Formats: sequence, C-alpha cells, structure tokens
Amino acid sequence: LHVILGLLSLKEYDSVESFINKIVHSCQNEQEHLIRKIKNPYLAGFMLGKLSAAREKGIDFEISIEQVIPNTIDPDITHDLITTIGNLIQNATDAAAAAEKKNISLSISYEDELLIVVVEDSGIGIKEENKEDLFEKGFSTKGEKRGYGLYLAKESAGKYGGSLAFTSEENKGTTFILEIPYAGREQT
Repeated sequence: LHVILGLLSLKEYDSVESFINKIVHSCQNEQEHLIRKIKNPYLAGFMLGKLSAAREKGIDFEISIEQVIPNTIDPDITHDLITTIGNLIQNATDAAAAAEKKNISLSISYEDELLIVVVEDSGIGIKEENKEDLFEKGFSTKGEKRGYGLYLAKESAGKYGGSLAFTSEENKGTTFILEIPYAGREQT
C-alpha cells in the first residue's frame, strides 16, 4: 500500500498499474497452485481464506504443499480438519501479530494415507510453565471463557488415531505438528 501511495504522489500512474498487475498475477498463481495441490475443495477454500485473513493483518503467511492432497473418502474428517487447522492458524496469527517479525508457515505433506500439517509462527513462544497444561480443557493465557481450541484440536486428532504435538522456544516461536490418518479418494 505504501508503494502504491508513493507512486501515486509521484504521479507514476503507469508504474501503479504495473505494480498492481504484478500483485494480482502473483496472487492468482498462488491460488491456482493451492487448488492444484489440495483436491478437497472445502479444505482448499478454507486455506485461501486463512491466507488472505493473515495477510490483511500484515503477516507474511507461506504455504508449502509437498504432494497432492486428495479429496477424502470420509467427509466427516473435512470438518474436523478445518476446525483443527483453523485453530492452529488462528493461534499462530495471534502470536505472529504480537511479534516484531510477523511470519507464519504452514506445510502439508501426504504419504501412505497420513496427512502431516506443520504450523510455525514467529511469535513469543510458549512459556515453560504453560507447556504442560496447553492441551487442558479451559486452559488459556488469553483470558476467561477461552482455552477450548487446542483441547478440541487434540481431541479431534485423537478421534481419528492421529496426534497433535508442539515445540516452542520463548521469543523464537512455536511449531505445531498434526499427524492424522487421511484416506484419499482416487481422482477421476
């Protein structure tokens, strides 16, 4: 936005148009890549929405998808994945927004019917005294009537025989790793 305003104040209208076109082209390529890699349309749409929301908050959000993620044969898992990944991304967004360096990375890999989702943030990390209670129902460092997101995320992963774990270092950030069985449907 600052670049566009600067170019406008210099009356560099052709440069403004060129700059905007480059941004639009880059966003379209990113969206097309995500849609080609994630065959579950609900999960792909959800990821695009989260990507846009984080970037609107000034957070650099990178998504890396190693293999094609097929659509699932179990439609119930889609809802649980969206809820779980959504919680992890929201927590990462909150942490990154409060940090000087505002970065989130999300990587997804799929192999042998196992989906692995890794969400990393550049936030302040989790204090050592909070790590043991992080997945406890009702535990929160954000205030009252909170503390259900990570609890539900861990429960949801466990429901499918998966797991949710984390590593965190104060003032360096946090990484959550979700591993969940995910039976894919053949593409036609």
